[in-house]
Amino acid sequence: MLDPPIEKVAMGTKAVMTWSRNRLEMSKTSKVRRIVQSVEEVLNQVKRHRIGGILHESVFAVVDEAFQFPPDAFWNIFIPGLSEIWSNNTSNDGIKSFPFERHEVEQALFEFRDSVGPIVKRGISFCALLIHGFEV
Repeated sequence: MLDPPIEKVAMGTKAVMTWSRNRLEMSKTSKVRRIVQSVEEVLNQVKRHRIGGILHESVFAVVDEAFQFPPDAFWNIFIPGLSEIWSNNTSNDGIKSFPFERHEVEQALFEFRDSVGPIVKRGISFCALLIHGFEV
């Protein structure tokens, strides 16, 4: 934890509280951005390595610049499939792990909006992650 600069301390309690709230908000925004960017990298690796084997085309597609997949496929097929590759691969092929919990990923994805709007659209049996670029 970083302490507030001495100038803020000298300004009093309200200035320190405002500084602390701003730091907390920046930290939350930074974590959401890391989650969203990590999910995008996972999906790029799913596409590149055709994770899911013979089921790949039935559980994963890129349509109109959006990754489309059943929500459970991310956790039950994509992450386990990539974990195998990550543990056996020494090449520089993007991320090597996905250290986020399901609830924090879902919360980040469904709340995140970039300059175009929401990045996730839900259907009855699919989730579409739109690729707009990440501007917070």
